[in-house]
Amino acid sequence: MANLVGVMQGLSTGMAEDELVKNGIADYAAENFEIASYQALITAAHDLGDGQTANVCQQILADEQDMATWLAQHLPEAVEEIIRQKAAAH
Repeated sequence: MANLVGVMQGLSTGMAEDELVKNGIADYAAENFEIASYQALITAAHDLGDGQTANVCQQILADEQDMATWLAQHLPEAVEEIIRQKAAAH
């Protein structure tokens, strides 16, 4: 699975010129993968009657959602900064 994620990450960020932007895109994708994973774990825990695991996963899910939101808000800033730098260099 890790190899597949690595290949997909390379394909999805291969056209981005700057490493900061590439990393931001990859991090955003990874956060959303983790969000989906925790949502699945929460559902499974509830269905199995394991409220303690569901509660722990819910807390972690909130952190993952916060990070995904932060990345979504700041990725455009990173892109704009790269554009400004490229424009200033020309």
